Amino acid sequence: MAELTEITLEQVRNDFAAKYEELKKTPDTLNHAVDQLKYYTPLIYLKVTEVRDDIQQKLAELFDLLDQAVEGMYAPWLFLNYAAKWQAVGGRVRDGNGMQGRRENNMEGRWDGSAYKAFKTTKESQQAAMVSIDAMCTTMHDRLVTVAEEGQNLYYNLVNKLASIIGSVATFAAETSATAGAAAIWTINNLNDAIVKAVELVAQALTDFVKVQSKVYGAANDLKKMIVAPAGFDVASSGKVTWPSTAAEQYDSRDDGWKQDGAA
Repeated sequence: MAELTEITLEQVRNDFAAKYEELKKTPDTLNHAVDQLKYYTPLIYLKVTEVRDDIQQKLAELFDLLDQAVEGMYAPWLFLNYAAKWQAVGGRVRDGNGMQGRRENNMEGRWDGSAYKAFKTTKESQQAAMVSIDAMCTTMHDRLVTVAEEGQNLYYNLVNKLASIIGSVATFAAETSATAGAAAIWTINNLNDAIVKAVELVAQALTDFVKVQSKVYGAANDLKKMIVAPAGFDVASSGKVTWPSTAAEQYDSRDDGWKQDGAA
């Protein structure tokens, strides 16, 4: 399976659309191959017509399923795009948090006393808040990437399955013509089995993808819970979550004479 990128998603999307257009021609191909039988092997024509009708019904079911896939084929791209945005937000938060540790910004060991203690309390609470935000972003990013990957796999597998069906119909038509219809009695049943199995596999694949999408909804619920009471944030008396406030109104105090710890 190819690496997950916008380019690979576009490629598999185009491949799926092209194969689906090819598949839409198979009912006519099948009808033409079977209808030719009535001119040189009428008895075989009568025997295979009913199976042909069953196949056409299954193809109609398959088209209904694939129409659902057509409607959702941009979803993996959107999930990947959203994942990148969550990652970008998380990156900016990590950068902001990391700035405090840079040499030009780091004030650890350079002062003490009441001003330092108030500053440190505020800094640590805000760092905890940024770590909490980063965790939210990482959770959403990872879940969205998972769904995008599964979506890419879904359409990649659909492309292969459609190619197999198109090939089976083409083989039936060619063998029917080459053998003047003699092979049709056996090959029509093989084709029917292949179509039935294909419909089942496509239906299961779409069902499985819906289950994967539930991971995003789960992540969204996790995010809601984090937002209600995120670590490091303040909660006002009104219940509103706010950014951590400062530990003091000001970072100096005449109460201790602005003396450093341990100073006389």
